Amino acid sequence: MEEINRKLKEISDSKKIKETKVLKTKLEKDYLFKLQKYESHEKNLGGRNSYSKTDKDATFMKPKSNGFGNKELKPCYNIQMGTEGQFIVG
Repeated sequence: MEEINRKLKEISDSKKIKETKVLKTKLEKDYLFKLQKYESHEKNLGGRNSYSKTDKDATFMKPKSNGFGNKELKPCYNIQMGTEGQFIVG
């Protein structure tokens, strides 16, 4: 944005100024919002391949098929426990 503002000051042609201002407005309204949204999704992923928007701790997996034989992605948990002497240790 700083570079665009600097170039706007350097331009003397009114037609180019108008075109640049239109592009700047589009950049501010559309692309910056999408960039912020993308960065928040990256933060929520935290090194995983996927996550559920409704439950940030769940990951999308293909559980056992439903009655129709369809395997669809659903938010699930992959729980792993370690036991020793009938006590949960991990």
